[in-house]
Amino acid sequence: MTATGEPDVTVLDRRLRLALLDRTGSDVRFVGLVDQALTSALQTGTAGLPHVLYLSLLRAGLSSPAPNGSEPGGQNPSDTGPSSRHRSETGPSVQVPSYTGPSVQGPSYTGPSGRHPDDTGPSGWHPSNTGPNGVGPRQAGLIGGGRGWRLLPFAPEGVPAPGDELEACLREIRAQWSAHTARHLYPTPAEWLQALLPPAPLAGNPYSLARLMRVFAVHLAPTDCGTAASLADLIEDPGEAAIAQGALVGAGLAAHDLDREERAWSRQRHLLTRMPSWSWPGGRDVHDRDVLAYLRPDHRARFDTAVGVLPFSTGLGHALLTGLPALSEVHRGAYACHRSAVYTEQRLCGRRPDPEAAAVHDEVRRDPMAAGPIVAAVVSANEQVLGAAELPVGDPVYRLYARITARTTRAHRLGADDLAPEPVPAVFDLRRLPAYAEIVRRNADTPIVAALAARVRAEAIARDDREALLILADAGYADPDPLLDEPTRPRRHREPFGGPGHAEPKRRPGHVEPKPSPGNEPEMSILLFRHRPDEAVRRVAAAVSADWTVAAAMLEHAAAELLALAGPRIAHDLHDAVVRAVACAAPPCAAPPTVVDGTHPPSGASA
Repeated sequence: MTATGEPDVTVLDRRLRLALLDRTGSDVRFVGLVDQALTSALQTGTAGLPHVLYLSLLRAGLSSPAPNGSEPGGQNPSDTGPSSRHRSETGPSVQVPSYTGPSVQGPSYTGPSGRHPDDTGPSGWHPSNTGPNGVGPRQAGLIGGGRGWRLLPFAPEGVPAPGDELEACLREIRAQWSAHTARHLYPTPAEWLQALLPPAPLAGNPYSLARLMRVFAVHLAPTDCGTAASLADLIEDPGEAAIAQGALVGAGLAAHDLDREERAWSRQRHLLTRMPSWSWPGGRDVHDRDVLAYLRPDHRARFDTAVGVLPFSTGLGHALLTGLPALSEVHRGAYACHRSAVYTEQRLCGRRPDPEAAAVHDEVRRDPMAAGPIVAAVVSANEQVLGAAELPVGDPVYRLYARITARTTRAHRLGADDLAPEPVPAVFDLRRLPAYAEIVRRNADTPIVAALAARVRAEAIARDDREALLILADAGYADPDPLLDEPTRPRRHREPFGGPGHAEPKRRPGHVEPKPSPGNEPEMSILLFRHRPDEAVRRVAAAVSADWTVAAAMLEHAAAELLALAGPRIAHDLHDAVVRAVACAAPPCAAPPTVVDGTHPPSGASA
C-alpha cells in the first residue's frame, strides 16, 4: 500500500481500521488516513488505478451512513425494494440508501433456498427458482446493496401501484432505445438489441463487478486463455459466468485444446442449469414475448450466451431462447450474419462452402428486404466482396455501409487497388450523423471513407452533435480534446428521430437525464484512457464516490485500453481492490463476504 504521510502507517487495511475504531470509537481517524493516501495515489496515473479504486470505494463506503433501523450490515430487513438506486430515479414505495456500491453477500443462509424471506431480489425481480446454489441475504454494509442489476422500480407482488410505474419505465426505455437506434448503425442484430440497456446510473443498467470480469475474460480468451479462465472462475453470477465460459469454449476450439474446451463446456452446462429464473412483478410475462425481455437478467444472460456460442453450438442457442420469440428472432438474424460470414470466408479461401452456411446466405441473398437492414447489409457486403452486385437494402445508410465495408474488405483481403474515396450520398440524412460516423469507424484504416468522414465531421461540428464527434474521435477523424474538456451537453441529440409525426419520447414525471460522463458515453471512457490516462483515473475515483455502477461502466467501456496500458493482470487487480474495500468497510462484527457484486473473493483474500 502507498504510505499515508505518517511514518508509522503504511497499510490501510481492516486490521488498522478496527484498531483505530476500538481506540477512538469512530472511523474519523481512519477516513482521514484514507483521504491522505487517496490524494497521493491519484498522482500515480494508471499504474495506481487498482489502489485508487480500493481507496475510493473504501472512502465512499465509510462515509455512507447505514439506513436507520438497519441490521448489522446496513440492510433493513423490511426493505424489499431496490437497495441500489439514486433517489431521483426511485418510484413510489421504494427505500433507498444514500450511496450505491458493490453488493455483498454474507456466508449465512436463512431459508431453504438460501434467500432472506424478505429479500425479493435485485431491484424487485422475483426469483421463481433460485436453483441449487441459492442467493444469500443481501448485506449492504456500508457500500450499497442489490446485485448490480438494479433493474427497474419494481416492488414485491401484492404491493399496489408499482405496475403503473414499471410500465412507464418500460415505455420510456423503449422510446429512448428507438430514438438511439434510429440515429446509430449496428453491424450485428445482437448489438442492436444490446443497445436497449440503459446507461449507468439509470435504473435498468446492467453494470457490476461480475459483468466487468466477464468482459475482461471475453477480451482475453483468444490471446491469454489461462488468465481468462481464472477471471471466469471468479464470477459467481451464473449468467455472466456462462457467457465467459462460452468464450473459453471458443478459445479451446481455436487452439485445438480438447481438455480446455471440455472443461469450459462442462462448467457452462452447470452454470446454465443453476441460473436463477426471475419473473416480472405481478406475473406480467407479456414482455417475455418482445424485445423488452432482454431487460430481465436471466433472459439477457441466455441471449448473450446464445450469441456467444453461435460459432459452435447453434442448437444450444435455440434451446436457451425457447419461449422468447422476439429474442429468438434477433438470434436468428445473428445466426444468418454468422453463417454468411462463414460462407464468404470459405469461398475466399477456395474451399467448398458448408452446405448449411451456403443455404442461409442464399436465402437472404434471394430476398434481402425480408431479412431487415442489418442482416441484408451484412450479406450484401459479403456478396460484393465475392465480386457480385450489391443487394437491395431498405435503409440507405445500411446500404452505404455494405458498399464501403465491401470495398475495404476487398482492399485488405484481395489487394484491390480501388481506394478512391466513396462519394458522399446525394441524400444525406443529418439526423443520422452517428450512423455515418460508425461507417467511418468500421472502415477507418483506408482512404475510402475520407470524404464521408470530412462531411460528417463538418456537419457534426455545425450541429453540435456530440455522439457523432465522439465516434469520429475514437476512429481518429476528430479532435478528442474539446469533447473531453466539455462533458456538459445533453447526452441524447434532441432532434426528432423518426421523421414526420415522430417527436421526442415523453418522459415519466421525475425523470432525470444523465449528464454526459465516461460512464454513459463509451467512447468518452476509451478516449480518456487513450489520451488522458491520469485524468481517467481521477474520473474513476469521482464516479466511485457517487455510484459504483458508473465506475464499473467506465472501466468496462475502456477494457481494451486498460489491457493495452497495464496488461492482463489489471483485471485481477481491479477485482481484488473492490473485494478488499468491501471487506475493510464492513461493520466490525461482520464475517467476510462470500460474494461481492456477483463475484467470489480470490483465494486467501484479506482486507
